Amino acid sequence: GVNHNMLVLLNNFRFGLSAPEIKSGDMVFSAEGRRIGRVDRVRGDAVVVIRDTKMISIPLATLSAGERGLVSTMTNKEINRL
Repeated sequence: GVNHNMLVLLNNFRFGLSAPEIKSGDMVFSAEGRRIGRVDRVRGDAVVVIRDTKMISIPLATLSAGERGLVSTMTNKEINRL
């Protein structure tokens, strides 16, 4: 189920994904799988993503490696508030 997948993603993040592996141009998705935008750069403990014409910072701690790119634990609604 979903919970198992989330645990796997969280474990992958904890032990595998680190900031240097995030590349400019990587696609970022919300928790629901909606496209957020592409990574511009990593800055501190966040990734700067270009969404439409805005730059938004998504905390690295919310990101894990998914099949299509980086997946945030934040929902689309939460990301809209950034």
